[in-house]
Amino acid sequence: MHIPVDAGYNAAHNELYRDAKRLVVSAIVMAILLSLGAAGAAYTTSGTPGTMLAVLCGLGAVFCLAVIPMIRRSVGDAEHNYNSNPLVPAIVAKVTPRDGVLLALVNTTMDPDAEPQWALACRTVTRINGATPKLGTRVPSVAMRGRTRSHDTHYTQISPMPVDWATPDKAIVTQATKAIPHSEWTRLEGMRDRIDEVMATPNNLLPL
Repeated sequence: MHIPVDAGYNAAHNELYRDAKRLVVSAIVMAILLSLGAAGAAYTTSGTPGTMLAVLCGLGAVFCLAVIPMIRRSVGDAEHNYNSNPLVPAIVAKVTPRDGVLLALVNTTMDPDAEPQWALACRTVTRINGATPKLGTRVPSVAMRGRTRSHDTHYTQISPMPVDWATPDKAIVTQATKAIPHSEWTRLEGMRDRIDEVMATPNNLLPL
């Protein structure tokens, strides 16, 4: 199904994009501070030590600015991500006073025509449906898959991204829930108690 993305709503609610925005802001602030440090060192400290300090601060500022486009490329376009990655079932499998953890059933096989290799993936979230996550809630999501090398046959990094973060239209979320096979929801819910196993893996991805 096609998932229409409300750009403003996504920017406000999608935690992946919010985190990326915070990183960009932090990089800009750090670049400004390092630039001021470079100018201050050049102005107040004479000789080789001052020059070296100014150069190091300047290089640090350049590095911070260079990281910004890399951060933006790493998250990509929301509309593209929601409609180029597969729709998967996810449930709130664990909650704390501050957040919850989504558990999703995903296929790690890169070739869409090959036999599926199922795995459990997880992601910590702070808000679902505009509220604190509730244990057991079904959360239709897309499987955000990490970059791979040319010889890879399976994804080693997959993270669920809730459809709810993309749109305020609850009819779209309901439609996405129904579009996922009932058998996949049932299988996932039967493995909810394996959340700690998934969280203990290096990439929050547990092959089944």
